Amino acid sequence: MIRMGKHVYRVLEPGIVYPFDAISILVDQGDHLSLIDSGTGLTGVYEQIMHCIIYLGLTDKRVSRVYNTHCHISNAGGDYILHKYQSAMITAHEWDSKAIREGDPLLTDSFRFNTKFHPTPVGYVLRNETGLLEDDLVKLEYIHTPGHTPGSTTYVIHDPMRTIVSIGDALGSLNEKWASSKEKWMKTLDKLKELEADAYCTSVKCYTRREFIEYLDRIEKEGPIWISE
Repeated sequence: MIRMGKHVYRVLEPGIVYPFDAISILVDQGDHLSLIDSGTGLTGVYEQIMHCIIYLGLTDKRVSRVYNTHCHISNAGGDYILHKYQSAMITAHEWDSKAIREGDPLLTDSFRFNTKFHPTPVGYVLRNETGLLEDDLVKLEYIHTPGHTPGSTTYVIHDPMRTIVSIGDALGSLNEKWASSKEKWMKTLDKLKELEADAYCTSVKCYTRREFIEYLDRIEKEGPIWISE
């Protein structure tokens, strides 16, 4: 568990439980907890998140909201168990919400890991390009950043100590099975260039502002990577 701000914590990342678990960010909003991405949901992932909550002394609050950067199992596979045990309201952009509700093996990428994505109700569907989600202890906004998947979404966390951006796999690889789009990926790259924050997290790594600018410059030169499996 890594403290990222006054009320923001990194509670899951690749390798703590499974190599393909995405970074998961917990936000303490005073009367409730919010979680950005939920990992694979495989055995031990939920327990890892709860262990961090216990360590932080936040057991009097439940994870009432889960915000998905996109529908892939590495990021949203834990939605079902948080919905089941914490009664968490699941949030996703409309273009990815159907895949989460139905557990589509191609769109959720669960087929590549030979595992099942548990269908989960999406209680709050994002339909706009940008919007305000919460304005409690921590202001939380979203930006639609498609390309990797049609509903890929970036979250901007305005903690009192620092601003943190969670982009998930918005600039990750592309696959026809995910309905990826190179054109939208390039537009998303331009959107992310405009964001000014103190820290930026993809699904696998967090960067300082200087490191993120270097990362953007590098992948802009390389372009998106298409995979076919």
